[in-house]
Amino acid sequence: MPDGAAKTLFISLGIQSVLIAPMTVEGKLWGSISFEDCTTAREWTSLEADILRTLANLIGGAMMRERYLKKLKDANRIVESSPTILFRLRGEHPCH
Repeated sequence: MPDGAAKTLFISLGIQSVLIAPMTVEGKLWGSISFEDCTTAREWTSLEADILRTLANLIGGAMMRERYLKKLKDANRIVESSPTILFRLRGEHPCH
């Protein structure tokens, strides 16, 4: 890792090596998930990297699902509170 604030922080925490995977939600960076090894300076295996990327993708997917469900609930609340829309959905005319 190049010298800088992150490297200084890792050294102060006793972290010898780190593997980081970004988490995206709706195509935008939302955060990251990481493995740290505090005992050994090492290179991470491709299996470890794949596992971490899979976890990051699962978390990002869960966040997208949660946001989608919230949007659906909000839209449903709007539809239910609008008499004009309800009349039209039932096939009724609001003036009859």
